[in-house]
Amino acid sequence: MKILIDLQCCQTEAQSRGMGRYSLSLAKEIVRIGGEHDFMFLLNWHYLDKSADLITEIAKLDDLGNVILHDYPSVQYDWHERQRREQVANVLRNDRIETVSPDVYHISSVFEGESVYGAAAAFIDFPKPPIIRSATLYDFIPLLYPDKYLTDWPVALWYKRTSSLIPQLDVGLAISDATKKDAERLFHMKPERVVNIFGSVADHFRILPASEAHRGAVWRRFAPGQKFILYVGGPDFRKNLDGTLEAFAIANKELADKYKLLIVYDIKGAEALALREKAARLGVAPLVVTTGFVSDDELVELYNAASLFVFPPLYEGLGLPVIEAMRCGAPVLVGDNSSLTEIVDDPAYRFDTTKPADMAKSMVRALTREGELQRMRAYSRERAALFTWEKSARRALDAWEETYAARRGRKTPSAAGRVPRIAMFTPLPSAKSGIADYSAEFLPALSKFASFEIFVDDVAEVETYFDDMPIWHHSQFPFKAHLYDAIVYQLGNSPFHHYMLPYIESFPGVVVIHDAYLGYLSYDPGNPDAFIRRMIQEHGGPARAIVLDGEGGDRTARSLVDALPCSATATHRSLGVIVHSRFARNVLVGAARPGAAPQIAVLPQYRARPPRETTPSRAQARETLAIAPDSLVIVSLGHVAHTKGVLELIEAFTRSTAAKSGKAQLILVGELEGGANHDSPYAREVLRAIGDRSDIHITGYVEKEDYDLYIAAADIGVQLRTLTRGETSRAILDLLTSGTPLVYNRMGSSAELPSEVGVALEGYASADIADALDALAGDPQLRQTYREAALRYCDETLDPDKVGARFVQTVVAMTARAETCGPKIVSKTIARLLRDAPITRELVQDIARAYVRQERSEIAPRLLIDVTHIREGDLETGVQRVVRELTRAAYGWSDAKVRPQAFAYTDAGLIFADDYAQRCGARAAVEAEDMRFGALDFRPFDKILMADGTWHLADWMREPLARLGAIGGEAFGLVHDILPLQHPELFEDHVKISVTNWLTLLLEKGSGLICTSQSGADGLIEWITGSGVTPRRGLRIGYARLGADFSSRVDVFTPITAATSDLAQRENLFLMVGTIEPRKGHDYVLDAFERLWASGVDATLVFVGKAGWSVDSLLQRFENHEEKGKRFFYLGFVPEADMARLYQSASATIVASIAEGFGLPIYEAAHFGSPLLLSDLPVFQELGGEHARYFAAGSSAQLAAALREQLARGPIPSKGVSAPSWADCAGRIFEFLDGEHVYRQF
Repeated sequence: MKILIDLQCCQTEAQSRGMGRYSLSLAKEIVRIGGEHDFMFLLNWHYLDKSADLITEIAKLDDLGNVILHDYPSVQYDWHERQRREQVANVLRNDRIETVSPDVYHISSVFEGESVYGAAAAFIDFPKPPIIRSATLYDFIPLLYPDKYLTDWPVALWYKRTSSLIPQLDVGLAISDATKKDAERLFHMKPERVVNIFGSVADHFRILPASEAHRGAVWRRFAPGQKFILYVGGPDFRKNLDGTLEAFAIANKELADKYKLLIVYDIKGAEALALREKAARLGVAPLVVTTGFVSDDELVELYNAASLFVFPPLYEGLGLPVIEAMRCGAPVLVGDNSSLTEIVDDPAYRFDTTKPADMAKSMVRALTREGELQRMRAYSRERAALFTWEKSARRALDAWEETYAARRGRKTPSAAGRVPRIAMFTPLPSAKSGIADYSAEFLPALSKFASFEIFVDDVAEVETYFDDMPIWHHSQFPFKAHLYDAIVYQLGNSPFHHYMLPYIESFPGVVVIHDAYLGYLSYDPGNPDAFIRRMIQEHGGPARAIVLDGEGGDRTARSLVDALPCSATATHRSLGVIVHSRFARNVLVGAARPGAAPQIAVLPQYRARPPRETTPSRAQARETLAIAPDSLVIVSLGHVAHTKGVLELIEAFTRSTAAKSGKAQLILVGELEGGANHDSPYAREVLRAIGDRSDIHITGYVEKEDYDLYIAAADIGVQLRTLTRGETSRAILDLLTSGTPLVYNRMGSSAELPSEVGVALEGYASADIADALDALAGDPQLRQTYREAALRYCDETLDPDKVGARFVQTVVAMTARAETCGPKIVSKTIARLLRDAPITRELVQDIARAYVRQERSEIAPRLLIDVTHIREGDLETGVQRVVRELTRAAYGWSDAKVRPQAFAYTDAGLIFADDYAQRCGARAAVEAEDMRFGALDFRPFDKILMADGTWHLADWMREPLARLGAIGGEAFGLVHDILPLQHPELFEDHVKISVTNWLTLLLEKGSGLICTSQSGADGLIEWITGSGVTPRRGLRIGYARLGADFSSRVDVFTPITAATSDLAQRENLFLMVGTIEPRKGHDYVLDAFERLWASGVDATLVFVGKAGWSVDSLLQRFENHEEKGKRFFYLGFVPEADMARLYQSASATIVASIAEGFGLPIYEAAHFGSPLLLSDLPVFQELGGEHARYFAAGSSAQLAAALREQLARGPIPSKGVSAPSWADCAGRIFEFLDGEHVYRQF
């Protein structure tokens, strides 16, 4: 089923209350256990800016592509205008729902408090059937106590109007039996339509170990040195706080001030004053304590520390605090009413909530009777175990599945009782297509249920005609399209269906897909680049990765055809899709965003039993084929190819007892791959395996008459697959309909066959195949059992009349359902609603804008990568190298959920930076003509990765980030380092100010910061803690060590310069690589070598790197050094091949920074086997570990000592230093953006 869950109540203020928490927990568990279904989530566009936590949770469940957004003009107007606008909102919401065609639409809360005066539009009606309308039913307390809750007339009108929708529900998921009975009593709902699913609480509600029970000692803040009775709830009259105070005062007379009453509620103002006054009147004011707001963790501690938990509401839908307390092992007393009796089924632990004296009596008994609290704690543990989200989710799914099954069993009436008229696009014989044959055989059965007209590519080539079924050339269809009730397109993976594609787009209909992979349908060998571009647009990174690694042209196009479904073009614009297996359905859904995918139905391929009067008997077939009557014949049907497990079958047959008996033969009915000359390695391997055996035969290609003879002659059929593309095996169906005992392996669609129809293998191991053959060969009764089961399955499931009736019913229903929604229906409905009142231009514009926004929300969200600086010019700095490699990795990422888009900041705003992505090789060459320029607009759930060091633009970015957050987007920063904040003396003041502003912006508005090392993350967390900036709640800190693919860019055959060759010959060669900057330590490294040279040590020092800033005096020192050109060399830029040789020849690579964000030269040096001499910065120790020698940063004396030690003792090998690839680095960053690899969360 396709299930749409409305989670609006997890976006509004209800998200932090019981309703919101319940809804999200239930949804998460339903998704977890309902893997066979497709799930989507409906969110309200108006609350996206308040939905960051919810969006994070949904992203953990699946791709945000499963989120459907609905939008509408603002409803926050005076009462009468609000009513009018809510009707418009209701039309737009229902259209949005019906457009995505769910089988089930579940509303997590029908009653949304913000529908009275807030931004949420109230429900006025629900989507139309056949959508199953479902809702969680919490309680109907306002109807039970109208004098308390429905005294404000707008509230009363809203609640009663919304309540009137409850009878429309097909499924009500009540959270208790009490609520179920109320729904049946108040709304006359049939008992079978209301299901009690109960509920549970979050896992962090638990019994804490003794060492944790008072961790943080939260309870001591409220009840120092004293035991306490815990009450959770507010002053709402139903929560019975007044009764609790009175009961506590009565009980305290016997408890003698030994216990305090701890009230967990953030009570303020007049309510707090009234509470204090009442406690004072009762004489217990010093013993009554209110906590104010407490976190979940603090609440868990209080439940664990409480002597007794009391829950006294007058009425409760479920009473989640009771389950929370029980989960934490607290002794529990509850009111003897409503759902509370279902949670606490022992009357001994219940009291009359209308009588404070009865509550007090229960308190005293629990706290004074010997052993009572221990018994109550044991009872709490026992009862709490009964309430699990898994049970609740399973009950919900069962209710939906049962309703769906019942609804599918009903017939869809044809329009006005007449026979539907259907246009079908399909090839017909003489086209050499399996689908042509299939359609020709199936159409007579279909014609019993509908009137068909056929549209083909070439009428002159058609060999098969039907009575009362006209066949037309497809060009005539546009003139006849209005005549049909539905349109069907039969699609397969071949050019025979190519003529249909323009019509699918212009005249959407129901598409029947016979192959899940459809690349050859739209592939044009004469224009491979157009096909490649389309595949990149449809499949994103997975397609681009193939293209970037390929040779281009036809060969790359064929690689895409083989690797990807390529089905979006043919299916996404259709009204519905019919496939023949759940496997094919899953392939299609996996290649699409579920919200954009059409209705999809799974119908089996029809297969009729062979007519008895024209089917040869076993004896006749054997006589014709010259097969001995007593021979055990095993057949395998179809192309003898590498995808069919033929070698394994041959080996299995050879080792089988049946073969050794001398009375069995294996016949491979089909042509061996490789053509007439068997010109393929696999074909030659098959022939070698057969050798000179006379009991194994390959027939070669056979006509249908002979094909049927082999089936009739067979005792056992074997059909194996080593690879599937979603096709349905015609050979398996032919064997089943003939009653031939079958051995097959469970792959693709064959995994969905009922187990009783044949011997199902999990793989295609020869030993398992041999065992299956011997089991069947040696047991005629077993063969008969399988024969009967197969024929029964065919009669019940594959019968042409049964399949034909379902086919027509499905096509008509899909078409009718699609025609109930869309822009024409919306415009007509809204025009009718508004015809009696003035309509402003503003309202019309708002309606149009809302409709377009909710329709555009199906477009996949993107990962927006900042390339502002590098787009202007690649200076080959470390930061820009990271940006360049991340951009390349993102565009070729194998996960299609990562939809990258490079962008840049300009004075005009954000713009597309396709030109840079193209220039750096992130985009494929064929994409050059599709480059976009100009302004970039945000989409819902876009993510920005600010990676390019645009610190000085922090103030300018504030407004775009606010816009992004308002539509559910997120901003992340890649923190290369915070050296200007840690070492301000090394940087100019404006740099420190820019970096501070940039970090502050992301701490306040962003979702996460990812550093380039664990050390960097530690440093960032330390700075945040001391900065005085309060991070946004939930802000994540992570790290991903940078990659290094240095070797992949070096051609070993590239010659090196003579100068590099001379240096590489030197015995004690020490190398230092990196930009010349003050913090890199070149100055003191040169000092250290001067010490060595002065002491007679013969060593060569080589600096490689561009000149940075503030190094004029240092460069002058290099230029004037007396060892220049002798034992000291400053090379500036060095070609990569030369660089590799220097690393390989160096006695050690020195990385001497006094402050550093990472240190890529460490990875590069280690890759080429150069030993490492590193300053003792934490990040260097993180990268080098025990595989390097360290010295104190900034100390020339210690460096000189380390050099002498190496020369004396030899180097420490660096081979243990292993760099991640850029792909690994990028993958960790992308996963961090999705909520993984969180190092610290605020």
